[in-house]
Amino acid sequence: MVDVLPGLERAINNGSIRIATRKLCAAVLVNPAARDRALYEVYDNRLRRVAPSYGFDLIPVLVYARRAFALAIVNDFLIMATVVASAIHAPLAMIFVTSVFASWYVLRNAARLVMDYIRYIRDRKSFSELEQLKARRKLLGYLAPPSFAIAVLSTLAVGSGFGREFGGLKESLFFLGCLLAVSVLITAVRQAMLEEVRRAPKGLYPEKRLAKLNPRLREIDRQQKHPFTVHSGYRPFVGSGRSLTEWSFAQRLIKKQTLMAEDAGKEFEKRPFGTRDLVAYLEERITNLADESDPETRLNGLTVKHRIFVEGVNAKQYLAELLGEPDRHRLEQIMADPSAVGRHYLTCQVESWGGEIVTTVYVHVSLQGRTLYLQFCACALPPTPRDYQFIEEAGRIQIIDFMRAVLVHLIDVPELIRAPRRILSLPRRLVAAIFNRTDRASALRRGRDVGAEMSLREPDEAEDDELARLLRSEEELEESYFQLADIRKHTKIIERQLIAAVTDFLSAHDVDTSEFEARVTAILNQGVINTGSGTVNANGSAIGSQNVIVTGSSSSGDG
Repeated sequence: MVDVLPGLERAINNGSIRIATRKLCAAVLVNPAARDRALYEVYDNRLRRVAPSYGFDLIPVLVYARRAFALAIVNDFLIMATVVASAIHAPLAMIFVTSVFASWYVLRNAARLVMDYIRYIRDRKSFSELEQLKARRKLLGYLAPPSFAIAVLSTLAVGSGFGREFGGLKESLFFLGCLLAVSVLITAVRQAMLEEVRRAPKGLYPEKRLAKLNPRLREIDRQQKHPFTVHSGYRPFVGSGRSLTEWSFAQRLIKKQTLMAEDAGKEFEKRPFGTRDLVAYLEERITNLADESDPETRLNGLTVKHRIFVEGVNAKQYLAELLGEPDRHRLEQIMADPSAVGRHYLTCQVESWGGEIVTTVYVHVSLQGRTLYLQFCACALPPTPRDYQFIEEAGRIQIIDFMRAVLVHLIDVPELIRAPRRILSLPRRLVAAIFNRTDRASALRRGRDVGAEMSLREPDEAEDDELARLLRSEEELEESYFQLADIRKHTKIIERQLIAAVTDFLSAHDVDTSEFEARVTAILNQGVINTGSGTVNANGSAIGSQNVIVTGSSSSGDG
């Protein structure tokens, strides 16, 4: 169940461990929901491809998720063994302690339910969330009466003569002491894992340990780095985070107007350049930003790569490429075919804040109908949740941290009612571990969707989207303010450089750029940003070829 791979010995982020990777490793160790999401939706889900990992390395996260699951199973076995032993030797003490924990469980979840109702009213959430709250309230209504009744009756029985025969206060305290010992043991092991994450080496480590991974982890590692993104549904840029801005337009390829040109303003009879030529020029211009010798003008953390996006139901057409590593020539073939189901995008990505912030700009170029089509889309990954910031604090984990962790574990002891379910799921996971050599996403059938639906860096639908909060909030923390400022800065820098590169390229090939420059002026002035709240801020924007840019609440134009 547990891999031999030590902690985070991975060569990533130019020789240093990404902060985001470290925090996600801590997340799967302390948060059961994050652990189960990593295991069930990524590691065990061999029916779908893995999304690209931007700003972090998925392999260490999955390794620690598996270790955390193994630790949870040990915890469940120890608790169940303690319960069974108590039931045999002191059944009344077992009933008393278990009923107290059950009442504790009900009260704690009732308090959480009240807080969730308050958040629901405050944030005006959806009707489906209200239905979930009602279902939780109904379940607590069923659990509360028997839990409290058994707790009261067992308390009275423990203090009576009947309790001295079948387990009284002494046996109950011994039962509680055993649970406390289990809690201390499990917490000590978990804290040791967290300390390993905290002390993860920040130097350069070769990937010589990759051979020691099991076949499933090696396949996941290959897929997260693959130049093909196989997506599901209407989310091609899965793993990139929230879409910030997107624009596109079509430019007729007409000849530049000069004094000597008799056919100025007419379309080219033969295309003046190919898609590969323009993409190669854009790649060179943007890559130069990361290769600047002057550190003041260099854009650190910038990478420029080619990526092919294909929907999961159409992945069978690219089976050979998905099973192997397509070369540059094959990528250029797909790039030059605008009617193919796989779409090429030049991917310009900037990692900052140790991978906490990842800004990705996608550029698609195609030539059809004697027209240049250009699409620009910018996405950003939000920082990891603040709950996991503790792993970056200076110094070793202190005894106070350990005691606090023990207390939290004891508070979660009522969750032992879920222990049998986890134990019963163990055979299924063992079977999956035995047969994990086969990646069923590679056994493609026509019409079957094998596309990735999620990435661990992207918030779950039930979680708060940190970037949306940053974009909406007016009371920013200083760190969040500058993180958001860097997202906007990197997006604008790449956008302006791409526009300048396209303008220079068209001029060099005697293509008239007057229409292109007019469209660019409108794009740069509009400042459209989609915060995902259902509204689009488009002050000073113009849509359509003859519209006029205006400010304020009024607009004009004949469409």
